[in-house]
Amino acid sequence: MRDLIIFFPNFSKGLAIFSSFILGVGTGAMDTQTLTMLGSYYADRASQAFAIYKICQHGSTGISFAYAGYINIYWQLGILILVGTLGATGFTIIDSANLKRRKEKQDTLSSHDDSVKQHGETNKNT
Repeated sequence: MRDLIIFFPNFSKGLAIFSSFILGVGTGAMDTQTLTMLGSYYADRASQAFAIYKICQHGSTGISFAYAGYINIYWQLGILILVGTLGATGFTIIDSANLKRRKEKQDTLSSHDDSVKQHGETNKNT
């Protein structure tokens, strides 16, 4: 605590608690959105998707906890930026592929419905 006062003479415990609260709310909101997306994208395999998500989440937390005492904060931030960028890129690729698959499925269903309607009208005319 004394070291913090030397580096941050205007250190405020209230500000630290408020910042921790805001980080917790942000993490909770992000986790809720992620779990909702997993549930909607993988409705037929939800338990497997949640299990893989939680394994990755807790595994990365354990790894970062293990190296936190040995690596400089700047390297930790660099690792965080690198992994975050890779994660965002992977999400974008998977999300666009999923949207494309959904659109193709919807187009197939709508073309099937159109052919059924046309076939029904042909039978009524004969």
